[in-house]
Amino acid sequence: SASLPPAIHASMIGMWWTLVLLPPVVAPLFVHSVVKIRQYGVVNALAKSVARKGSWTASIYHFLAMLRKNREEDKTSGNPAIRNIFGWYATRTGETHDVESKRKLREATPLAQTARCFLSFPSEDRDDAVFHLYADDRTMTYLPTLQRDFDTKEKMKERRDKHRADFRSGASWFVDVVDRNSGKLIGTTGYRSLVDGGVGEFGVIVHHDHQRKGILTEIFPAVVAYGKNVRRLTVLTALTSPQNTPMRSFFASTRTLPFALQPQGDPSSFVEYRAPVL
Repeated sequence: SASLPPAIHASMIGMWWTLVLLPPVVAPLFVHSVVKIRQYGVVNALAKSVARKGSWTASIYHFLAMLRKNREEDKTSGNPAIRNIFGWYATRTGETHDVESKRKLREATPLAQTARCFLSFPSEDRDDAVFHLYADDRTMTYLPTLQRDFDTKEKMKERRDKHRADFRSGASWFVDVVDRNSGKLIGTTGYRSLVDGGVGEFGVIVHHDHQRKGILTEIFPAVVAYGKNVRRLTVLTALTSPQNTPMRSFFASTRTLPFALQPQGDPSSFVEYRAPVL
């Protein structure tokens, strides 16, 4: 039988190897791109890639690094193919992928956003702002005990450290409310406690200068969405002062969840509202 010319034979072998090797090469880039584009949009995804890597060259190195199999430094990725490549990438671009840097990157990214606010991890660089939030008498009118309990920066740091630890462990989800335009802290909100598939206790403090401007109405659905979609909460509770008319009016009127006032034992104590997470 006639044999194929060497050039055609070589070409066919090359095409065969291309078909074998191309999917593993393209798939990681394709999946990564789809995820980022769905998350940020095309333009923002490209901009974030360049901003994080520093240049298009670094972005290309990043992709090439994902194809390497000889890395031992970083054991944090669950995917062995990816876990074994970032060391080579780091030596080419200077970017490290250790546990701490990944955690900081995640925590620096807003957890949710609304028209006017970011909900963000309770970072240490906002501890001083939270201390001054608690120190404002007008803001804490209905929370005098909480104000007295954290009347020094040392006590506030302990509280914030606990919020950070509980956030990371999943025991709570208490976050900072940051103004999108100014970048300044205007409150805190989230769940003081929560149990997967169970009950979450909602709490919020909004600075006096931003009260009665619809901030709570705006951010509350984002807090509920986290509890419902991520932690699968079935019930949301909230405590407030009997004299806190604005907060009680919110629970009575919000359409996000059907809150109901619970039977009250001591009229002078906090009143409880409760709602099923629908």
